[in-house]
Amino acid sequence: MNASVIPLISLWEEFSTQNEKADLKKFAHWILQKEKDDVSENNKPAKESELDDSAKAMLLISRLHRFMQMRSKPIIKKMGFTKDHEYNMLIQVYLLKTPNKKELAQNMLLENTTTVEITNRMLKRGLIKEIIDKEDKRSTRIGLTKEGEKKLYESYEYMKDLPATFLSDLINKEISELVYMLEKVEKRQMEFFSL
Repeated sequence: MNASVIPLISLWEEFSTQNEKADLKKFAHWILQKEKDDVSENNKPAKESELDDSAKAMLLISRLHRFMQMRSKPIIKKMGFTKDHEYNMLIQVYLLKTPNKKELAQNMLLENTTTVEITNRMLKRGLIKEIIDKEDKRSTRIGLTKEGEKKLYESYEYMKDLPATFLSDLINKEISELVYMLEKVEKRQMEFFSL
């Protein structure tokens, strides 16, 4: 066995400078204790404030979502909505082009019963309408009424500066990269949600 004695000599020098009465027995105990301390130091759990990058990313996404809610809440209230889900439904109906309630629930990440409740409120307000499904006459789809379209376009006037100011610290390339990465994460999460 060709193990080097240099590390042992270095340890002896460290030990002997710390201990006036250095002998081999005390040196052996000191090495064992040092190894034990090193092992326990390496096995210490990370401090609570130290998060790995995945956890930091999740925390940041959650906080950014909360900031968006805080900034958009007064605007949504000013437009006459009591809940942001109502406003989001208008957007989703517009983007999905006459979805059925199940598609709407999946895109809004809501339970079917919650989607039905919101749909009923929006129907009563005259912002959305039910349309007979051309392919399945027993089913209905959801579309925007003229009033719903008007409310949606009105919201653009209030909300138009929000995305730009929210991401104002990023250049266009960074925004595109951010969208790409978030869409990638969202796609994977939708696979779990759809199961």
